[in-house]
Amino acid sequence: MVLYFAYSNYIFPVRFHENENEMEHYSNEDYAFFGVGPAIILVSLYFLVTELRQLFSSSDMSEYFSSIWNFFDIVPPIVIPLIVIQDFLRVKYDF
Repeated sequence: MVLYFAYSNYIFPVRFHENENEMEHYSNEDYAFFGVGPAIILVSLYFLVTELRQLFSSSDMSEYFSSIWNFFDIVPPIVIPLIVIQDFLRVKYDF
């Protein structure tokens, strides 16, 4: 949780708002990302595997998804690695 908090509040905003010419050189946030990003992905994959085991060990998938808490358990380990990967690829989007 602490790693993701540091990433989402300090590392990601700086990297996301960099100009194209600032991307040519690594900044402190880039070095922090290279350390924190893979750790976040590994932790997320651990929790995803745990939830998938729980999902497939239940007798029925509808039984697993009948609890709202299981949605809260399975969505973050899917979404968080996608955010980290798009940051690694420097994907920019405009709202």
